[in-house]
Amino acid sequence: IFAASIIMAVVEQGLGPHALTPQRGALSPMWYAVCAWINVNVVSTVLFVVLLIAVVQLRCNKNELNENESRIEDLNRLLMLQTERLQMERKLTHKLIFNTFPENVAGAF
Repeated sequence: IFAASIIMAVVEQGLGPHALTPQRGALSPMWYAVCAWINVNVVSTVLFVVLLIAVVQLRCNKNELNENESRIEDLNRLLMLQTERLQMERKLTHKLIFNTFPENVAGAF
């Protein structure tokens, strides 16, 4: 947008003030330069604000992503601990059944 505004201002300056943006009255070169300068700077300011908002959002999203990654790592560790605990409980339950019941009954479990 900034480059297009500059190109438009240069083309209008070269071709004359009525070439791309017809006006009712002719502007003096000084006022034309002021208007072109304002045109370029307003567009540049809007672009700057939009990019600033995008950068702030990007930082917020990166922080949220880092928080989510750490939360995922914590949940994965908990899942691994629960899996190990479950395997140990299964093993102990299996041993208890085989030590408590006769072999033909324990085999059915």
